[in-house]
Formats: sequence, C-alpha cells, structure tokens
Amino acid sequence: NEAITPFVHDSFFFRWLAKFNIRHANITIVTNNNLAREVISKGGHPFVLPDLLPTPPIHTVPIEVKSPPPYKLVLICTYAPDEPFMKVIEACSNIDQVRLYVTGRVPDRIKHLASPPKLTFTGYIDEETYWMLLAEAHIIIDLTEMDNCLVCGAYESIALQKPLILSNNEASIATFNKNAIHVENDVPDIHKAILNIISDFPSIKEQASHGTEFFLASQKKRISLLQNQLENQSRVC
Repeated sequence: NEAITPFVHDSFFFRWLAKFNIRHANITIVTNNNLAREVISKGGHPFVLPDLLPTPPIHTVPIEVKSPPPYKLVLICTYAPDEPFMKVIEACSNIDQVRLYVTGRVPDRIKHLASPPKLTFTGYIDEETYWMLLAEAHIIIDLTEMDNCLVCGAYESIALQKPLILSNNEASIATFNKNAIHVENDVPDIHKAILNIISDFPSIKEQASHGTEFFLASQKKRISLLQNQLENQSRVC
C-alpha cells in the first residue's frame, strides 16, 4: 500500500515517487480493486492479485472444538501507527473465557500492561515459534486503520483454517468475504465479535476450515489471468 498511497511515509517525496513508478510501469500489481482505481487515477495500468496463501512450516495443531475455555486469541501486531492494538486489549479485558497473546517487539510504554495469563506480550519471536503460536490459537485477530489494506495475518489465518477477525474496510470485505468477521476498529464491536465467535465456536471453526479451498481456487484463477496478460504484453513489445 505504501507504494500506491503512502500512509506511514506520507510526504511529498514519497507521494511523488509512488506516482512516478506507477506511470512508468507496464503493470502495477495490487491486492484489491480500490488500489487498482488509485493506480488508474495516477496514470498506471493495474492488475489485481491478492497475496498468495503462505505454506506454514508446521502442520496445523488440531484444536478440540468441544474443549472448555480459556480460548486462545492471538493479535498479530507490530505496534505500527495504523494498528488499534490497545482497543483489542481493552475489548478482551473483561472476557473471562479468553487469553490474549500479542505478537511483536513491545514498546516500553505498554510493557506494564501485561498480566499473564490474561494478557501476554510475546515479544519478537522467530518464524517457527510464530507459526506455532498461530497454529495453537482458537481465534486470530489482525486489524488496521489503513484504508484498502489487506493484512498479512489474514492470509496466514486462512492457511491455518482459523476463525479470523479483520477490520471492516471495503477491500478486506471484498477479498476475504466469509473467511472473516469484519469489525469497526472500536472496543464495542471487537468485544461483540469475540463473544459471537466463542458462543458458537464449533460451527465457526468448521466454516473456517472450508475457506482455504475456496481462496486457493480464486488464487489459481487470478495467477492464470496475470500470466496471460504478461504474455500478451511481451508479444506487443
């Protein structure tokens, strides 16, 4: 997203550089239709291709859906300006059935909030430990206040067939549709979504298990279309 509509690095130079690159590229690959419209408005030629589903380095750890609480929630976080992590922490604070794990290197200003086992800051962890944490989760959360942003955690969650909570932005809804519960980035809506999932966890987990196959089929189709477009361009050149 930064290469199309700079958010974190929103300055004249980066906006100029983004527009320059877009206008001089044969194709600009973006993850959603909203970004494609931005590319067109800057004089470019977009192709929409959501990120590919990652291949986890470990097998999914089976979760017994009939197991009693606590439910393990993982908030994928880097503490970037667009991430409403404090709202997630607050939303979980009065739900006795959940334990929240927050990934990422923890800023000093919030380290005092951790109170295991209710809230655990994992700190920076290696890739294998990260994937194991996600695999053991009952619910994965990845939120952003950046418009038209498709977060990496969504793809990771779908690959692991996990119930997922995402921000309620247009691009996310269009791309992930029924693969996730979409929420406003506020405490009441996040709180409600968590309660809804744990109140009917077996059926929501079952629904999540079917999302991977659908996403992979759509992914395969988009890759084929991109290959055709690149071949057509090479003939013209």
